[in-house]
Amino acid sequence: MENADHSGQTLVNYLCQSLALIKNVNDQLCQPSKTDATPADLVSRIKLCNILLWEISGIRGRLARDLSLRASPLTPEGRASRH
Repeated sequence: MENADHSGQTLVNYLCQSLALIKNVNDQLCQPSKTDATPADLVSRIKLCNILLWEISGIRGRLARDLSLRASPLTPEGRASRH
């Protein structure tokens, strides 16, 4: 099992990578269109939006797991302790 410092650093690395990808995709989506959108352009934009949703969902899930783990300390048997 990872210790708290390593786990925290792993979470920070994950978040930084996800946020960098979100910024990159957002920059692509915000580029002005020079012509009317073709069906291929629209498909590309939809795929970029799906990437944004996937990354945001992943961040939310990862943060929720991290908060859950921090909120319920584990016993030596690996189960959440009941106070």
